Amino acid sequence: MNLPKYEDQEAVFLEAMATRFCFSGKNRIIFVERFREKNADSNNKSIAEYYQVELLEGTKNGIAETIFTQQLSAICDKLAEDGCDFNGATKGRWKIAKRWLREVIFPQWAKEQGLVTPPPFTIDQIWQQLKAKANDSNLL
Repeated sequence: MNLPKYEDQEAVFLEAMATRFCFSGKNRIIFVERFREKNADSNNKSIAEYYQVELLEGTKNGIAETIFTQQLSAICDKLAEDGCDFNGATKGRWKIAKRWLREVIFPQWAKEQGLVTPPPFTIDQIWQQLKAKANDSNLL
């Protein structure tokens, strides 16, 4: 199975996952931006500051970073309900979820989207080729 490069599909994948997990509004922004590879080294505060207007919309005297952190926790709870195993971790859960999305969910999604190409040969074909080469070398 040949998966497409995650980096090439990341934006479409994250948007599709936001839809699948029913994230909208602020939660959709937080989900997509927190799990983007380009934000892997960013802290929650810097992402929250960048999206401050969107995060504070409809609130009175809110703090963007607090909203971001609280909603990210709820997002991780939702991902846990859908199979992400945090192994009891309480800190850095988004990093565990990011790995789970990339390593477990992305391959499933890529298959669903028809983005996975079959290997050039089946295992049986490769085995037959190997046997033929082994037989040829016995003749020497």
